[in-house]
Order: sequence, then C-alpha cells, then structure tokens
Amino acid sequence: FRRSTGYAEQLDVHAPLVTVRELLRFSAYLQRPASVSKREKEDYIERVIYLLGMTDTANCLVGDPESSEGISLEERKRLTIGVELVSKPKILFLDEPTSGLDAQASFKIVQILHAHTLIDYFERNGAPKCPPSANSAEYMLDALGSSGADIDWPQRWDESDEQAQVQQEIDRINQLKIDRQPLLSLSSQGEKQEDREFAYGHLFQLQLAMQRMFLMQWRNLSYSYTKLALQVFCGLFIGFTFFRLANGISSLQQRTFAVLQSVVISILFINSCQPEYFRQRQYYSRESSTNQYSWPAFSISVIFVEWPFTIVANTAFVVCFYWTAGLNSASNRVGYFYIIYVLLGLYAISLGQFVASWTPNDIVASMINPVFTTMATLFAGGIYPIRFIAPVVAPLDISGASGYIENMDASSGCQCCQYKVGDEYTQTLDWDFVHRWRNFLIFLGFTFFDIGIIILMNSVYKVNKR
Repeated sequence: FRRSTGYAEQLDVHAPLVTVRELLRFSAYLQRPASVSKREKEDYIERVIYLLGMTDTANCLVGDPESSEGISLEERKRLTIGVELVSKPKILFLDEPTSGLDAQASFKIVQILHAHTLIDYFERNGAPKCPPSANSAEYMLDALGSSGADIDWPQRWDESDEQAQVQQEIDRINQLKIDRQPLLSLSSQGEKQEDREFAYGHLFQLQLAMQRMFLMQWRNLSYSYTKLALQVFCGLFIGFTFFRLANGISSLQQRTFAVLQSVVISILFINSCQPEYFRQRQYYSRESSTNQYSWPAFSISVIFVEWPFTIVANTAFVVCFYWTAGLNSASNRVGYFYIIYVLLGLYAISLGQFVASWTPNDIVASMINPVFTTMATLFAGGIYPIRFIAPVVAPLDISGASGYIENMDASSGCQCCQYKVGDEYTQTLDWDFVHRWRNFLIFLGFTFFDIGIIILMNSVYKVNKR
C-alpha cells in the first residue's frame, strides 16, 4: 500500500547536499518498478519539474533552511510534493501543504494541487462552480457544508457512475486474489511488482544509497576538511611536543606517553561523526516511509561512507606524528603502527555511530560519550595495560641478555643500563610484541561488534512512526 500511495509530509525533510533533480531521480529510480525504463523515468521527472515550476532551480542544491542556503521554503514545499509525484502514486495524501507559507507561496501550491477530478464531480452534482483561484480543499469542505447543505451527498454517490466504477474495480481485485490463490500455493513466481515491499532488490538499493551518501560526503567540505585539519594539527602538536626522543629510559617513558596521547585523541573524534549520523537517519526515516530503500542499504551506506576519508585523515596523522616523535623506524614497526592507527580511526567512527544508533539525538549522545571515552582512556595502556601499541617503542640495543653495559672496556663508570631493547621495558607494562596480531584481531572484533549493533538498531528504528 505504501508503494502505491504518496504522502507529502508537513515537514520538508530533504538531504541538503543534493540538487533538486538528483533528489527527484533518487525517488523515481527506487520507487518506480524495474519494468519502466530509465529514460521513461527521467522524462517523467522533467515533466514534474516543469509542472512544479522548478526548471530554473532544478540544478540547485536543496540546502538547509536554517542557514538560509539553497532553495526557498515555498520551493521546498513544492519539492516535497514532487518527490511523491515522480513515483506516479495512485493516491497522493498531503499534510497541510501550505503550512508556514505566505499568501503568495500558498497560492502557487494551490495552483499545483488543483484537484480537477473531485472538483468536476462536485460541480456536476449541484455544487457551485469553483473559482480558478480558490483553495481546492476549502472549496470541497464548503461544498459539503454550507453551500451544499440541501444536497444528499451519500445518495448522490450511491447513484453515481463513479461509485459503480469503484465497486467494479473492488470486485475485480477481489476476484484476482481468488484466482491467484492456487498459483501462489504452488509457486511464488507470480508475485506482482506492486505487491513487493520494494521496487528493487537490496543490491540496487545499496548502490544508489551508497552513491548518494558518497556524493554528499564529497560536497560536505567543511566536515571532511575539519576532520583532516584536526588530525594534522594533533599529529604535529604531539610530534613536536615529544620531538626526536632519544633512547634513554626517560625517553622510553615519554615515547610510551606520546603513543598513549595519540590513542586518546583519536578516540575523542567519536563526537564528530554523530551529528552527521543523526542527519542521515532523519533523511532515511522520511524516505523509508514510501519504501524507497531498506534498512540494510541505509546501515551499510552510513557506516562505510565515513571510512575512506577517515583512512586519509589518520594517514595524515601518522605522517605528521610518527617520525617527528622519533619512533622506531623499522619497516615492520612502522607498518604495524599505521595499520593499527587506521583501525583505531575506524573503531572511533564505529563507536560514535554505535552510541548514536540507540540514542534519540546528538544532545543525549554527547552526554553518554564520556562513559565510553573514559573507558577507552583507562584501557589505552597508561593505567590498565593494553597491548596493541607496544611495537612502536624503539629498541635501545639488539644483543645479549637483559640489560647491558655501555662500555665493556671501561675500568670505571661503565654505565650499566637495565634495558637492552625497548621490548624489555614494555614487558614491565604487560605488553608483548609477539601478541601483536592476536591483539589486532581482538581490536578488529570490537570494531565489528559496534558495526553489528549499529545495523541491529537501524533495523529496530526502520519503522517510521506516524
């Protein structure tokens, strides 16, 4: 039923970083059946754009009304109607389509929505003529009330040709269901396109949803550049704070603390992804009301759209921080630090979305975030040991047993050091390099656990409550 009807909500909720034409195409591609060609869909979209009087603004970004960017409020209302019209619904419901508009804007909306079929029915059955500039809804209410008080409308309907046609259609549909029942019991191949929950399968839904989210992410430069700038700044700040550390014991401690700071700062980036997640969930809630795409397509798209730029931003941090702080330059240590730090960035994003998935808004999420950031800080290795950052600590020497004497030929002041390699120091913190891949898999498991909860909560949230 939801696929065969259109519902223009009172609130005009639209993705701001797509154009009018792109938004209409997204709706038409996903709602009209696969039997309709792409060319036919696009031709009809252009007709709707012309009908709505939005030819000049078809390539403009929808924008955000709060920032006064994009199309006007009246154009947004027309766009809300257009999103439903491009699916060619059999019935179109509108919830106060002129609410919040001035007289001129309301008049334009009324002109678009002039209900010719119903008006013609009332006029043929005794109601006064509807003026061209009249509000269709108000005219029909008046025809059923004061101006048509002497007309028995129920009787007129029972005697009308329209009632006979409707009854014939109802009988035809009922008969079709009876005729199809034996076939349905043998095979589900006879399912009609209209009876499906979605016009297309999950792969096509995922393709379009992912394409649109990546397009919006690409156009959201302030969000992407801010994330990159923060990582570069933090990388340089921490790197130069612990600039070119030596190989002494105190330097080992400072090097460990530098790595700890990089872990803590990355975790704090969970706050940056949550407002964007809530906005995308709001758009999905609106679009899922007409079964445009499913919650799996939304869940996968909203999770993985964050990953490419997170990888770029975390790569920039590693470049700015690692060699500036003078960490171990061995290729296996550099490679492991890079892999684990990129995974840390992906974990931070998944943790932020994990919290957002079961909270109603970003205000509540921001109140809950400190619980998880505190736990992340406690278990990052400074207070309670965690093992994935041990490999970055530089070795002091490479030979012999525990500890070493700096000058074996000296007769005095031989300067004995209690650690020969950095691993001997990290073992006092319960870190062990040989466990690095085991710990990597454990950390990866935490990330996928967050992803699983996000998908689960989106499936619970998928029903648009009205």
